[in-house]
Amino acid sequence: VPFQINCKNRSCVSDLQLDFSFQNKTLLVVDQASFIIHVTLQNKGDDSFNTSVVLLYPPGLSLSVFKTIKVQHSFTHTLLISLFIRLSAVSDSGSDCDSESD
Repeated sequence: VPFQINCKNRSCVSDLQLDFSFQNKTLLVVDQASFIIHVTLQNKGDDSFNTSVVLLYPPGLSLSVFKTIKVQHSFTHTLLISLFIRLSAVSDSGSDCDSESD
């Protein structure tokens, strides 16, 4: 099935840039039940196909929130995606220790 490719020439060359920052000053301590990461993925090049971001974290944490907080397209074909990710400490019973909700 043919589909339109929005590239400058016959070969697509993406320019993907990944940035992340931790909202917490420390990774995880006993009195701190969650760990927040902001991830930004930006493409300043041609279209990128089947792009994925993989987040690996230890078994003592569970993914409690994953949401897109910003998607921005520009007339220069730049795509900017910002993600909010919260990992929570898992208690001995297997449930999240973080009781805060979004």
